[in-house]
Amino acid sequence: MKLFPTGKKLFLATLFMSAVSFGYGAVALAEKQPSTIPSLTISVQPQKIMIGDPIAYQVTIKIPADFEILEDSSTLKPGEFVIRDLQQKRLLDKKNDLTLVLRYTLTIYDTGKKQIPGYLLSYRRISEQPWRELTGQMVEIEVQSLLAKAKKAELKSLKPKYTLLRNPYLWGLLLVILVAGALIWFFYFRRRLQLQSQPLPKRPAHVIAYEELEKIRNSRFLEKGMLKEYFAELSGCLRGYLENRFNLRAPWLSTEEFLEQAKTSPALNKEQNKLLKNFLSLADLVKFAKYSSSPQEAENAYQAVKDFVDQTREQDEDAANK
Repeated sequence: MKLFPTGKKLFLATLFMSAVSFGYGAVALAEKQPSTIPSLTISVQPQKIMIGDPIAYQVTIKIPADFEILEDSSTLKPGEFVIRDLQQKRLLDKKNDLTLVLRYTLTIYDTGKKQIPGYLLSYRRISEQPWRELTGQMVEIEVQSLLAKAKKAELKSLKPKYTLLRNPYLWGLLLVILVAGALIWFFYFRRRLQLQSQPLPKRPAHVIAYEELEKIRNSRFLEKGMLKEYFAELSGCLRGYLENRFNLRAPWLSTEEFLEQAKTSPALNKEQNKLLKNFLSLADLVKFAKYSSSPQEAENAYQAVKDFVDQTREQDEDAANK
């Protein structure tokens, strides 16, 4: 067997060690290469609305596989806006990178230029301890009153005058037809319309409210965990009673607008106004802010509505019914 000369051996050994060192360095460099941090994108449509209109507020969060987010604190602080709905969608790609899409439905019951606060995202690398924060940009919304869009009617140009026919017999015939039509309408159709338009006896407002409360009780919303539906039905029952009893347009007003109107009503005292405010505020928290009410609190809300009806029912009609 022939041996390599000493110089050739040293050259080959040096070449081998260099290749090994280069490969190890490339691997180490690849391991130290940092991945991208989570990204946050905000989209809002539309940015000019009428008061009470819905706003689509979408947050898109891209999270690399080696990062995590703190979902309990990463949320939207709506400020003056009300959250009507929230939908979530999670997408995982081949690299295990997560895309989280949050679709909020917002609204507001005040006019002017309003700002939706920036979305706050807390994140960290899985192997690290401290949390970092990423804040999305604030978005300005212009809220207009329903009266702001009213435009003055434009004056139209006058139509050219037409020459009237001067035949007296034609005008006399037209007058006879008009008089005959008026007499027929007065003696026949008017009497018929009067008979058809006679209103049915109106049921007392508290009777309707008691029936709705009984239906809510029998629906067993609390036993089924349908807390939002439970408070929505209670709120609708109370607002319907207020409209039938005091002629307050409660079903078409926001909570703030209705409470302002109720303060000026001589039919309600301070204690009753306070009861209304506490109940409607609690109902709004459950319906729009995802507030979790306790069973005892939900039962107290039912009793509060019933007590309000008991205190404000029409006593004269009660005596007549007895």
